[in-house]
Amino acid sequence: MTLRAILQNSSWALSLLEEVECLYGTQIRLEHDQKLQGEIGVDLSKAIIYYKLQNTLTEDGCVHELFHLKLSKLGCPEILLKRDIEGNKWRIEIPHFLDDIFEHYLFFPELIQQGYSPYTREEYGLSNQLDLILKMNIPQSGHSTRNSFDRSEPEIAFLSIVYARAFLECQSKELQDRCISLFSTHYLSKAKQLGEELVSIVKTHAVADFIKFKMGLDKSIQLLSQSDYMKTNVAA
Repeated sequence: MTLRAILQNSSWALSLLEEVECLYGTQIRLEHDQKLQGEIGVDLSKAIIYYKLQNTLTEDGCVHELFHLKLSKLGCPEILLKRDIEGNKWRIEIPHFLDDIFEHYLFFPELIQQGYSPYTREEYGLSNQLDLILKMNIPQSGHSTRNSFDRSEPEIAFLSIVYARAFLECQSKELQDRCISLFSTHYLSKAKQLGEELVSIVKTHAVADFIKFKMGLDKSIQLLSQSDYMKTNVAA
């Protein structure tokens, strides 16, 4: 299966592919990766769209990844780690998810205008993240217990992004209500507060003006107390 074969029913999608290939100066390749964390992903530096299973190579998914490639080559800023973060699982995830909520807010309207449903995949991913948060056995009471554990700063930062996803990358009222309920506990109230502030920053700064876009990423890094570990950079 080739990328052109997947996009053959949409002249607009094929035009997008040609635009991205022109920007990269090469064909966009599809590569199978059984170890891929999600169903489909992209390597911005190599112009490759990776997929875990053949049936995940949908037109919607490929167009989504093509937009990430396009923004990168147009100079859209991205978040980079400043230094080794010693395997901190929370900080490792922050740049990817924070970049995504900004870029998705920027290009989802165009995908919707073209008849795609970009929120579907994000709602599925967010639902899985909320399931994992439930498994963290976060106390429902506002009182500390000996067995409870304090939320670490990078963990709060990541959970704040999860909260923001419900209002930037989802349309499901049921999922949004579930997120509000889960984050209303005392132990997640800080993440909820930061998440609400993050939503405001994204809505204001996730625009085609990349100077303003970068300002938004910088504000988000500062808001989430990650300035010592992360910085923004213009994508290669």
